[in-house]
Amino acid sequence: MPDNSLLSEVLCLSHLTTKSLLKPPTGSTCAQNKKLKTMDDLPQEIIDCISSHLDRYDLRSTLTVNFKFQASAERYSGAYERFDLDKSSAEKFLRTYSGRHFRHLRHVYFATTLVPNDMPPNHRWLDPSDVDGDDVPPCRESKETLQEYDESFTAQIRFLFDTLNTVERSVGDTYRHEKISLTILTPTMELDPSIYCRHRAHVDWRVHLLNPGSLPVLKSIRRLRLQNGAKFNSFQEPQITLRKIDLRILLDVSYKLPNLEQLACEIGGDEWPTPLSHEVGSHLWHMYQGPRRDSRHDFAQNLDPTSLPTHLRELELNFIHPLSHIDAIDQRIAMPDLTAPTLNDPFSTSLRISSYQLRRMHLFAVVDETLFWPADGSEPPTWPSLEVLDVCFHMVSPSGKWYFKGLREPEEGQVKGYALDERAYPPLETTTNDEYWCERADEVDWDETTDAQFRVVPDNEAIAPFLEAFAKAAARMPQLKDGALWCPLTFATQPNDSGDNVDYLECAIPDLFKFGPDNLAWGIAYTKPNQKAFSGRADEDDTAERQLWWLVGNRWRPSSHLHELFRNIGREKHGEGLVEHWNDEYYGDGLVERYVFEKHQRITWSSTT
Repeated sequence: MPDNSLLSEVLCLSHLTTKSLLKPPTGSTCAQNKKLKTMDDLPQEIIDCISSHLDRYDLRSTLTVNFKFQASAERYSGAYERFDLDKSSAEKFLRTYSGRHFRHLRHVYFATTLVPNDMPPNHRWLDPSDVDGDDVPPCRESKETLQEYDESFTAQIRFLFDTLNTVERSVGDTYRHEKISLTILTPTMELDPSIYCRHRAHVDWRVHLLNPGSLPVLKSIRRLRLQNGAKFNSFQEPQITLRKIDLRILLDVSYKLPNLEQLACEIGGDEWPTPLSHEVGSHLWHMYQGPRRDSRHDFAQNLDPTSLPTHLRELELNFIHPLSHIDAIDQRIAMPDLTAPTLNDPFSTSLRISSYQLRRMHLFAVVDETLFWPADGSEPPTWPSLEVLDVCFHMVSPSGKWYFKGLREPEEGQVKGYALDERAYPPLETTTNDEYWCERADEVDWDETTDAQFRVVPDNEAIAPFLEAFAKAAARMPQLKDGALWCPLTFATQPNDSGDNVDYLECAIPDLFKFGPDNLAWGIAYTKPNQKAFSGRADEDDTAERQLWWLVGNRWRPSSHLHELFRNIGREKHGEGLVEHWNDEYYGDGLVERYVFEKHQRITWSSTT
């Protein structure tokens, strides 16, 4: 960037318009400078500075001044920064980015779609009542159909990689860079509800990437994000079916991106039991948990730390997106054991192993203590470079045990998870039971949902090992600046015959939470000395001591042993000084709103992007 005096002369020369650039004002010191006889004599640095002050309309006018201005206008207009790639636009993509424009490319978006292979002939012109019985698509997808979907998805990812690889080879070292963000949208499928059974709108089988090792290496990708291909709403019938992906796809794709620095995802909100209380809806949208468990285990089995990109420093993995659906689950029912046949969760363990080389980690997931600490008594791990650790954990552990309980005694609802067997997998052909419920599909009332969210107090037996593991791990992160461990909560109960839920709610509100029962959070946060305060209060910024925020409400306090483990975080590097906060200025000693943690998460992540 030039100094201010030189910039002033250049702006004087340009008047920030093309005409003045071509004809400098009489008497200008710039015009008299023999080193700047023409526009071609201006350094690229100065031209870039001028272009950065122009809007897109004026930048368009500078395209014909000379090549330097053209290159600068292309850069600052943003015209070549983003491209939505598909087969129909592939030729344009290759034509546009196989040369100098590639250096301006920053974002590539790629949507994947699946097409049902059993549409009736001429279905777009048929009245549903005229569809012959033999042409009616089945309620369930066969093994052969699922294989076809895997092959279709694989072909699309192959096309994406081949297209990007072609461009990379075309530009060579001249224009190649490692600054592209690649976003891949998970598969969607359009189904005509007048022809297809409701079972087909909600499928728990995963879509797989076949033979990922054959994909070409892409050197230009710096960030990778996998996100839902369509918005998911558990309170209305889906217009576009969202298909679930095998979690190991995150690894398989990452292994082919040697310059990857950031890995992110937003998936998983559709893996939970439906909040519909109507018997027809609860059957048609029944959640089969077997494929979910297998996907988590498959991820762990295929993690190869030596194949992870050596430049990978940041993870932003959200496996429970969107949270709105997670809030709506019935907290009375038993949850699946996703860890068996192992004792601890292999998925959590694999995420821990992936984190050793990181600088920042933001995680939303169903996890247990092995996310932070090995269960086999092996050598204690260390995170030499980790600066930010933000973990939002679901109130259900991978074993199906709830981390939180209700306010009443004896305990409300189920406590332990249930084992998964062959019944945890969807049928591969239509059953008699399917036909019965399909005939009643029109009876579904989307407004008939269950409000049974009451778990707002930690269950010490379940949560203590998890918290201890976090504290021990954080104490072995010498560079840690910000740390947060939190859980989203909500409180909602339906009227019962006795009506005592009214007293239940009225008793809880003034004591447990100050402003209302929705969008609550329970958690603990840490900042190192001289760091912006987690609370956002200016008077708590840049203190000379470490700080801990216990935003845990007034129904729970840590044991002396657990308390001391948290007090150890940062002690070895920063000394004994520590300030602990047990009351919030705004929320008092009750539970805070989850916005407090979400805001902090956005701030710490946005500082890297």
